[in-house]
Amino acid sequence: MKKHILIFAIVALATGFVSCDGDLVKPTTVDRSHTLEALLVHDMDSGLSHINLTLTRGGTDLTTAIVTLGGLTISSDSTDYFRQFTTGQFPAGASYSLRVIDSTIMDTTLTITLPGSFNIVDAGFRNFTGSAEAVSWTGSTGTDGYIIATTTPPGASTTDGYELFISGTLEGTIPPDAFNYLSNRIEGLHTIYLASYKGTPMDSADLPFDIPATGGPTNNLATENLTGRIGGMVIALPDSITVPAS
Repeated sequence: MKKHILIFAIVALATGFVSCDGDLVKPTTVDRSHTLEALLVHDMDSGLSHINLTLTRGGTDLTTAIVTLGGLTISSDSTDYFRQFTTGQFPAGASYSLRVIDSTIMDTTLTITLPGSFNIVDAGFRNFTGSAEAVSWTGSTGTDGYIIATTTPPGASTTDGYELFISGTLEGTIPPDAFNYLSNRIEGLHTIYLASYKGTPMDSADLPFDIPATGGPTNNLATENLTGRIGGMVIALPDSITVPAS
């Protein structure tokens, strides 16, 4: 009799466990599918760097993971992870290790690379003439491409700016429509941003401009239990353009 009980116990341990009333209870399965989005940014205007990171497991926000960049802890709030670094930490033109630990479920180390420093050529006081505005820049080493973007003046009739992915060239143009809203000029000082990126950048409230919705790289994390995107970005000193009344 005891032998039969022992055999039953071994089977129960292999397939589940037995409740007090004798019913077989299946063990809880843990969803190991993680989605991660991370962007490390170096701003040449301020000389500072920061990182934004979101992490989900099974489609639910996960803010209890241990996240470090170069050994420094990245803190989380109710939705994501963020840290602003001091001057000199995580400069442009180098690679850094990002480690993410989710209890015993995941422990992975990824690499984020920041492209090299660069600048907009002949940045200065531009005046809108009604035509497309040409912008050129010096090369950023190790880059996968660039983003050119504009933001509207404070208090403008629209907050929508202009943004475009650019690759294979060191020049671009901003169309005149970027400075108009409903066929009327958006008067005031518009800021022109130029960013170099490595990997796949994600949109972030901590960026001064929007990531273009189309034309960019696709997600670059694709393993059995980890998907998403990771990237590094360097933002050049911004330029500006004044749009007068028509």
